[in-house]
Amino acid sequence: MVSTIYVPILLVIGDAPVVSLETARELQNLNPRLRVEQIQGAGHGVPYDQPERFEAVVRSFLLVAA
Repeated sequence: MVSTIYVPILLVIGDAPVVSLETARELQNLNPRLRVEQIQGAGHGVPYDQPERFEAVVRSFLLVAA
C-alpha cells in the first residue's frame, strides 16, 4: 500500500493519464511523501511527448529528494 512507502515518490502524469489526477491526489492524501506532477500536452508517453518538461520535473524531484 502506498501509505507504507517511506521514501520520496514521484508520480508524473500527462493530460490523458493512466492514473487520473483525482486518483493521484487520493494517493497523495495517503502518503505525503508522494509528489504529483501533471505535464500539460503529454499523453501516456510523457517522456516522449514532453521530454524537456519531464526532465525538468525529474531533476527537480531528485534535487529535493537527495
